Amino acid sequence: MRRPAAVRGSTKVMRALPPARQWARRTLSVVSLCAALLLLVGLCLAAPADDPAVVAARRRQDAAKSFAVEYKQTEVIAPGGLYSTVKPIPAEETTIVSTGRVVVDGAKVRFETNHAYYFLPGKPFVDKHEVCLFNGKVAHVSYPSGFGIDKTPQGIIERDAAPAGIKTYEICPIFAVFRGLSPVMTSWPYSDLAPSGRTCTIDDTTCEEYVTRPSAQVAIICWLDPAQDYLIRRVCHQSRGQLDSQIDIRYRLSEEGYRLPHSWDCNHYSATGSVKRSQRFEVLQTQINQVEPASQFEIEYPPGAKVNDQRTDKWYRVRSDGTMREFSIATGEDVLTTDSVAEPPWYRRHRWLLTGAIMVPAVAAAVIYIRMRKRANSRHPQA
Repeated sequence: MRRPAAVRGSTKVMRALPPARQWARRTLSVVSLCAALLLLVGLCLAAPADDPAVVAARRRQDAAKSFAVEYKQTEVIAPGGLYSTVKPIPAEETTIVSTGRVVVDGAKVRFETNHAYYFLPGKPFVDKHEVCLFNGKVAHVSYPSGFGIDKTPQGIIERDAAPAGIKTYEICPIFAVFRGLSPVMTSWPYSDLAPSGRTCTIDDTTCEEYVTRPSAQVAIICWLDPAQDYLIRRVCHQSRGQLDSQIDIRYRLSEEGYRLPHSWDCNHYSATGSVKRSQRFEVLQTQINQVEPASQFEIEYPPGAKVNDQRTDKWYRVRSDGTMREFSIATGEDVLTTDSVAEPPWYRRHRWLLTGAIMVPAVAAAVIYIRMRKRANSRHPQA
């Protein structure tokens, strides 16, 4: 007896998976479940709003409406500290010195750095001028001197309304002081930290341990100093239980009563525990609640710059008048779209206005002429 068509169409043939694939699928399911549980536990264990560390962070954030910090960065890279290949990179110990600047006004951010970086094998380090901007709505990254071997100015309009460059671990100590509750400006907001109950002595001061887990494999451990308004004294970044980097921060008390970052050291470790890179940051100048010009939070790409809008995955070239024209990154040719076609001449764009300017006087003159003729005829009627 044949099955009805509807039943035949809905029947699926189930084939048994090999034992190895069954085991792999079950293992993956268990790992995914554990990861989800760890993240859920981390969220549930986050510091409550009345935690003294959160209260202190909110007080500092409310007090500093704006701030500007200039700093000096000295980085020492061990041989093979970047890449441990057959030919270690760099081949010998390398020191890089640069300066940077962070300016924040409310939710607006400007981060500027000139720190050199490694770009091509066998080549020296390349200078980089990078500007990260967030005007409260849109995030931009600008490379006014180009990127890598391409010296053409370049820019990025970021997909998310948060500049990724300002959340680098190296400069987070600045934001942790003045914007400790902002997930846009710091990688470890105080509201995400959960107290563990453990303590540690740093420079003869008892600090309390707070932990956050961005993922199942990553843990960020912060040691907070209750004697210094719960400022972060040390940050340890662990991946799969192994220490990847550690930041030790020192503060000073300003004449106005603000506790400000004075200097900090950031060490990056290899799998064997040796230091691959060490960075010393020294604050050169700090200004609190000074008037910050609004113009420095708006991007100005130079003419000729290539800009990638990650929101639409389109490329634009900046013209001499500051407007942008879309082009193909593959061919370099302009893309003719409704908003990139060249504008017509001014007399075509304003033809209706010009027509009106000509017609109105002409009509007025005709009306006046007709009235004058009528008056003349009425005074001197024809015989």
